[in-house]
Amino acid sequence: MAGKVIIDKKKNDGLCDMMNRQGLVENDIYKLFISIIIAGINCFERYRQSIIRCIVKSSEPTEERKPKVIDHVIKNPEKLTELSSEEARLFLHELEQMKKENKENKKQIDETERRYKYDIRLLNMLATSGLKATSIAHEMRNDRNSIDENVEYIIKALKRYELWDVVYDEENRRYMHRDIPALLQKNRRINRKIITFMDVMLSDSEKEQFLLENMDVYNLLENIKSVWENDYSWINIQLHVEEGLEYRSAKDIFRVIFDNLILNSIQQNDAESILEIHIYAEKKGKYIYLVYSDKGKGLPSKYKFDPMRILEVHETSRTKGHGIGMWIVNNTIANTGGEIQKIEGLDGFKMEFMIGDKI
Repeated sequence: MAGKVIIDKKKNDGLCDMMNRQGLVENDIYKLFISIIIAGINCFERYRQSIIRCIVKSSEPTEERKPKVIDHVIKNPEKLTELSSEEARLFLHELEQMKKENKENKKQIDETERRYKYDIRLLNMLATSGLKATSIAHEMRNDRNSIDENVEYIIKALKRYELWDVVYDEENRRYMHRDIPALLQKNRRINRKIITFMDVMLSDSEKEQFLLENMDVYNLLENIKSVWENDYSWINIQLHVEEGLEYRSAKDIFRVIFDNLILNSIQQNDAESILEIHIYAEKKGKYIYLVYSDKGKGLPSKYKFDPMRILEVHETSRTKGHGIGMWIVNNTIANTGGEIQKIEGLDGFKMEFMIGDKI
């Protein structure tokens, strides 16, 4: 790819020549200029790759593969000395083609290896963080009852020592940092979140989550729904799934996909007073066809006309976002032999996808 950028120095006086006239001074304006150019190239490259993927997917051989001379020679090496001049020419041509194909394959393998090395590093980092959190959750398991009941014990103790009426008096609750009943209620809410975190970390890492089995999809989604609705009272998840729908897969696949999708909806719509989420599922041959949607504000403006871009690693619109949630969703779906078919973000968020039976 080649091209040029023409700069009007009068309109862009912040871009200054170096003293030796061999480049531009690398100030903040220069860095912004480079960022704009790179963003433009990235958009072009994503668009180019989307066209190529469609071409590769739809292209099929138009004629039957003819037997090759090299195949006959491999089966019977003695025929090499009996080749006619035309067959010898074809044989050399086929060897040259194989050499080119091997070179191209090596290039693709190197690129795939480079990409997966990064994926593995990223997943190792996430797995390590998860293991550390799970270890802490295991250590805290013995304190679970204390965390859950301590606030009630404190209130009962204050009442027993006839101090509750004193701390509950309106005069003693004027300042937030001295309002003991309010502080206890705040602690109760925080403690419940800690218990929820412990339960999630310990249950999600159980071995049975990763086993291949005939699952009841409705029950699994119902369980995911109840966990999220208990933790976030302002979300309402509607399931459009036939009861008793069975599919052979592993629980962790569905949990990873829907936990990331629901979390993404919550983070994008945290200013909403109520968020409605819909999950539709039906079996289609060897796949499960699913539609996930929410009635929120939709995708940020930079993704609305290129929604598939949210699947790329580190793509995020939040200042402190990590940008790997939707990348994990896409990888998980692709690893089952399925694919994300459509993403829409103009009127709420909607994603259509297929989950396959590969584990």
